[in-house]
Amino acid sequence: MTGGYTAIPSPEVDAAVGGAIAGIGAAVDAMRIPHVEGIVLGGGYGRGEGGVLRRAGRDDAPSNDLDFYVVADDSSSPADIAAIGAALEPLAGEWTRRLGVDADFSPAKTYWRMKHDEARLMIQELIRGYRDVAGKPGAELFAGLERRAPEETPMAEAVRLLMNRGAGLLLAKQNGRGADFVSRNINKAVLGAGDSRLIARHAYAWRLSERAVRLGDPLYAAAAAWSSGYGQSQFATFSASSMARARRWVAARLMP
Repeated sequence: MTGGYTAIPSPEVDAAVGGAIAGIGAAVDAMRIPHVEGIVLGGGYGRGEGGVLRRAGRDDAPSNDLDFYVVADDSSSPADIAAIGAALEPLAGEWTRRLGVDADFSPAKTYWRMKHDEARLMIQELIRGYRDVAGKPGAELFAGLERRAPEETPMAEAVRLLMNRGAGLLLAKQNGRGADFVSRNINKAVLGAGDSRLIARHAYAWRLSERAVRLGDPLYAAAAAWSSGYGQSQFATFSASSMARARRWVAARLMP
């Protein structure tokens, strides 16, 4: 996949993400970590729909985490997988500090594991949008993985989404969390609830903009716009009342 990394044009964020890809790629190539076949950038920036944080009088900045996916060879043992994670941990910390958002490396997966998990949302979205970072290119790493229709997404994925976004809300309630972190997790919870409902209706779509149209909910659309950088959603500014309102909205969208 080529082109920008964001849903709306942002040379500053493109430069930041491109710099991270180049820097991490060079570091991983130099490290020669045993059993690593390749690393790609997935998530919103890998698909070209990453978020932009617009700040008055300052350069744009990334507003979403950078999600790096690590592929290990099929001979890798659990100990090998753990060693890969330990080797990449300092690199994740370094780029998290540089970017101001988390640079996350997923636990390494073998091709066999990805094939086994082929129906999962994470795998299906990954093979549709990624950027090569180090090692073998994604076209080689993901060869043979079947692309499935979004409407076939299993209900278990809706449960995973809700658990993940619920954990984000719990973290957002902790003292000392910055406003950007809190706002991001409130909006992610709104999106997760809406996405779960679409999965339950067999109406999920790969593009966020299309999901907003299919769901037809103005608050979901506002959260989607906020996550992309188009503007603030109605949950963008954190307060106790906005957290309570987000919880009520999420609960209402999960009712039949």
